[in-house]
Amino acid sequence: MKPSADHSDVQPPVTTIRCRENGPLVIELPHDEQGRPLSAIRVNDHLGQAFQLPSQKRAVALCRCGHSATRPFCDGSHRDCGFIARETASNDTNLAKQSKADGKNSPPEGGEADSAEQSGSSFRPKPSPGRD
Repeated sequence: MKPSADHSDVQPPVTTIRCRENGPLVIELPHDEQGRPLSAIRVNDHLGQAFQLPSQKRAVALCRCGHSATRPFCDGSHRDCGFIARETASNDTNLAKQSKADGKNSPPEGGEADSAEQSGSSFRPKPSPGRD
């Protein structure tokens, strides 16, 4: 039996998911010095079938606004539909979420909090031209 090597100091490659302000979720794969990906990504539908991914890109953008013609991928429609998403990873936001999880600051009895407001995401349609 071979002795196992201690890999406790070796950090695995990190795949980053970036929340773009008022835009998509961008999945960025780690690459080596030559630009080769160190990991892979697969996006499956609800039946477990994989979507075709663009192979030439280092990142994949997933739609959050719901208006993309290429869902689940982003096509830039968020710029025209009034989608707003400004989540941040600040300590204040994380503390507020933890308080809600602990039952603090819950909505009034019989009422329901606005889920878009809680998440920091919302859809607000732009006014139609010519309307006051």
